[in-house]
Formats: sequence, C-alpha cells, structure tokens
Amino acid sequence: MSNNNTKTLNMEDVNLARQQALQAGKKPTVSLIHQTCGGNTGAIGALLSELSARDDRAMAAFDLPDEFLIAGLSNLNQMWSEAVAKNGAELSDVRAELDALSADRAALQTQLEMQIEENARLSDERHALAERLATADQKLASLEALEAAMDEMQARHDEGLSEAAAKIQAAETVFEAGKATWTERERSLVARLEEAQKTADRYRVQFESFAHRVLDRVGPLAEAG
Repeated sequence: MSNNNTKTLNMEDVNLARQQALQAGKKPTVSLIHQTCGGNTGAIGALLSELSARDDRAMAAFDLPDEFLIAGLSNLNQMWSEAVAKNGAELSDVRAELDALSADRAALQTQLEMQIEENARLSDERHALAERLATADQKLASLEALEAAMDEMQARHDEGLSEAAAKIQAAETVFEAGKATWTERERSLVARLEEAQKTADRYRVQFESFAHRVLDRVGPLAEAG
C-alpha cells in the first residue's frame, strides 16, 4: 500500500480539495480528491457524503414558508420605499446645495471678473505712475544738472567776488597810501602858502612903511611948490 493510501484526511482537507475542484470547473469525485490529496478512498467518500448532506441542510434552511417570504418581501419593499424617500430627500438637499453652490459660483465668477477689471485698471494706473515717475526722474536729473551748473556759477561768482575784493583792498591800500602822500603834500603846500602869506604881509608892511616915508617927504615939497 502506498503512502497516499495511508495518509489521514480530515473534513477540512476534503472540503478544501472539493472547493478547489469546483473552482476549476471539475466535479469533486473520490478519485479526483484521492489523486490530489491522497488518503483512503473510503474515508474520502464518507467525508464527501457528509459535506453533501451539510450542503443539503444549508439549502433546506432557505426553504421558507410563503407567508414568511411575503412578509419579508413586504418589509423589503417598505425598506426600499423608505430608502428611496430618504434618497429623494437627500437628493433634493444635494440639488439645493448644488443650486446654492452654482449661485455662489456665479457670484464668485462675477467677483472674479470685477477683480480682473480692477486688476487691469490698477495695472493701467501702475503704468501711468511708472511713466510719471520716469518723467519726474528726468526732471529731477535736469534739476540736478541745473543745480550743479548753478553751483559752478556760484563758485565762479564767489571766486570773482574774492578777486574783486582783493583788487578793492589793493586799491584802497593804494588810495590810503596816495591819500597819506597827498595829505603830506597838502601840509607842505599849506606851510609854504602860509610862509608866502607871511612874506607878502611883511613886504606889504615894508611897502606901506616905505610909502608913508615917501609921502612924508613928498608932501611938504608939494605944498611948497
């Protein structure tokens, strides 16, 4: 006797082999299970018979009276109606939410379009401000250049004033020196004039004295003649 014939199989082994055969589309016979799992063919047959009887009992459990089936169907219909009503209410709620979402979407779309227009307006204003800023920068550059030119002119003016002040100072120095010389000459001339006046006065006195003497001498002669 081979080892396959002496192998002991239990209910689970035979049931697993039977399920595998059914899944493969084969009839789970004693010979097929024996070829697959080994074991005693008599034991395999007994286990297959027990499994078949268990299946029959399970099928019989579903063989219910008509009243029970009708009541079950009624309950199923009621449950189905309740489920349909509930689903209808939920569907209405969902539709209402969808309508609200659609309205919100339309409002958001309107806001988006308004925001796009506002962004376009702000962009135009930004470009206009950029152009004005560029113009202001050009004017500022011109003013800075003009200020630099004015600073240069002021520096030249200050330099000219300094030179003029130096020349005026030199002229004043020359004038003061000339004034001092003229004053000295004036004093000399005044002194000479005073001396000449004194000399003239002295000559006048001498002349008058001489004239008186002449008159004193000529007068008697004139009277005598």
